[in-house]
Amino acid sequence: MILIFAIATIAGAVTFAACKHAQGNDSRTSSAQPEWTGHMTVPRPMREVQISVREYLQVRGFRRCGKQGKLFLYRRGNRGIRRLPCKRNVPWRDVPIMLAVGYEKQKGVIHVGMRISGWRATKFDESVEPFFDECAEEEFDGVLEFLNRGIKPPRETPPPPPPPPCDTTHDDDLKLLGLTRGFSPDQLQAAYRAACRKFHPDRLVGVPEDVVKLAQEHFVKVQTAYERLR
Repeated sequence: MILIFAIATIAGAVTFAACKHAQGNDSRTSSAQPEWTGHMTVPRPMREVQISVREYLQVRGFRRCGKQGKLFLYRRGNRGIRRLPCKRNVPWRDVPIMLAVGYEKQKGVIHVGMRISGWRATKFDESVEPFFDECAEEEFDGVLEFLNRGIKPPRETPPPPPPPPCDTTHDDDLKLLGLTRGFSPDQLQAAYRAACRKFHPDRLVGVPEDVVKLAQEHFVKVQTAYERLR
């Protein structure tokens, strides 16, 4: 979606299409000065967005220099620089630039348009344009990142872990020895002796070998249950 912002410059009022969405796609317009425009959408309240953008621009060294309608105008850099490139290396923050910011609300979403252009009294050679575009886009991306810090989608709440499996060992031991909860020590001893008489291998004489094997395995379980219950 292309949002149209009326941006006022020092030389006069011009209209530009803010055709850079949040994902990127910069645009250039044809003018005497280098110019870069961008557009982002922010699902936050208008006042909150305006305050956040203003605070970020102040940190970046921009100075508010006026307002025209719904447009907020800022400037930054060394206006004593009359030509670029010049004999010395000029860092981006010293490049004299103008910044116009416009806000518009559509269907509950705030659209923010930004236009960064060279200071009208400074002559910019065409060789400066790639550097200007790259730095202007980084400036825009910085604003976008700063705004997105407050609107990150919440993480999905992970489902609660499954409850630990119910330990039925105690009930299994009781069942194996024919006991119930609340048994007495005497009842435990009596149940154990009865199981020994029934399943102890020494008492299985003249029975098939496979039956003896099963009895041995069961007797081991009886002994284990008895030790746990005791």
